[in-house]
Amino acid sequence: MKITLYLLFLINCSFCLAQTSKGTYTIERKKNAFGNKSIISGTVVEFAANQPLKVAVVKIDKTLIQTDTLGRFRYEVSPGKHQIRAGFIGYYLIDVGKISLRKGELINILFRVEEDTRPLID
Repeated sequence: MKITLYLLFLINCSFCLAQTSKGTYTIERKKNAFGNKSIISGTVVEFAANQPLKVAVVKIDKTLIQTDTLGRFRYEVSPGKHQIRAGFIGYYLIDVGKISLRKGELINILFRVEEDTRPLID
């Protein structure tokens, strides 16, 4: 448990320091059949190999969500605008920006993150 919390802390710090816009994302919107809440779901994959990244982190507003072993995540939110980012240690951060969701809407995001090959120390 301590290791997971420590990793989440490190990844949260990396969101503050990471460069963005290396990689791509696509968004698909659907009507949600679950009523008043909206759902943000998706997958985080490695850009070149197109392989899922397990334990990647998606940040929705101030909440950090880990992906499962297939790189998938799902989070229920209230309708409105939500800041969405995704990243993984050693990869560039992808910042979607603020996405507006209507009541009962589901969005599915495919994040394709690119490895950051810059040296840590020059």
